[in-house]
Amino acid sequence: MTFARAFLPNITRISQDDVTNTKEGCARLTRALIEDGIAIVTGMENTTESLPRLTQAVGPISPSAAALSLGGGGLRGLRQTV
Repeated sequence: MTFARAFLPNITRISQDDVTNTKEGCARLTRALIEDGIAIVTGMENTTESLPRLTQAVGPISPSAAALSLGGGGLRGLRQTV
């Protein structure tokens, strides 16, 4: 059995709705990211606003100095600050 196959069932899964609309959902996501370094967000809307709204639930988004110096834009030029 590969590492990925063994680990996949243990990855935290949480819906976008839970993360953006409940403190408990947001806490589950951030805990999984801090402790495990990975989480799967399910039910993501297929819109350009979906990912920024998800990350805003955790904390404000601000452009990184590196992305700005390289002329990065859009989501590539954003980083999460908590």
